[in-house]
Amino acid sequence: MSKVRAVNGYMLRKFTRDNKKCLIIVYLIDGEFFTQSKYYDVSQEKLIKVKERLDDYTTTNKEAEELCRTIPLMTIINAVEDIIFKPN
Repeated sequence: MSKVRAVNGYMLRKFTRDNKKCLIIVYLIDGEFFTQSKYYDVSQEKLIKVKERLDDYTTTNKEAEELCRTIPLMTIINAVEDIIFKPN
């Protein structure tokens, strides 16, 4: 990415709380911490969908040459939460 600062990476950290699978998503800009989100009681199939969406969005942002071609963080978080909070 050429001097465009947008979320272009992430890390997933899984943990268990009260016997429920939980997830922390760490959002990265050029490999450095930017912010994070925490979710509780995330099923394995939702985790897979979230990972696919994050892969798609962060790849788009890595390839962007202009800020207007990036996917904003709020859009990324909204898409993640749509997957996680959608009833099975």
